[in-house]
Amino acid sequence: MLQNANLVSNVYFPRLVLPISAPLSALIDFLVSLPLLVLFMFIWHITPTWGLLLVPVWVLLLMMLSLGVGLIAGGLTVHYRDVQYVLPVVVQFLLFISPVWYPRSAMPPKYHLLYTLNPLSGLMDGFRWSVLGMGELNLGALTYTVLVSVAMLIIGAYSFRSMERRFADVI
Repeated sequence: MLQNANLVSNVYFPRLVLPISAPLSALIDFLVSLPLLVLFMFIWHITPTWGLLLVPVWVLLLMMLSLGVGLIAGGLTVHYRDVQYVLPVVVQFLLFISPVWYPRSAMPPKYHLLYTLNPLSGLMDGFRWSVLGMGELNLGALTYTVLVSVAMLIIGAYSFRSMERRFADVI
């Protein structure tokens, strides 16, 4: 939002376009890297299953979750400039505690509930199951992920809309 301050303050356009553009550009990167994934699946002799049909569902849920968080962060960044400096550090920290690097099976059973509290755990397990055929789908974790993704998108859209009215004044 701050990088496009001249657009926000001078010209009226749907300001929601700015935060939506970030996940869409990440989606384009994902689509460009898909042929590389297919190549590696072939090299490592990973047989595709019907679970690959669920990959668009996982991508949609990930987009909803990230857009919701991005809308909140975008609105807060306009009003509180320090958010733009704190957010990369927080994201770096969250990367190391997110289930991107390790599956549920790598966790001791006593930490499975803590693992499941991260909404990305259901998505990452779904991706692993769909693409690699590893692990199993935990319907409880997936339900939680769907609920959190939808809630974050709704909360993000509502908070962005409520903060958007004052963007031009603050920038």
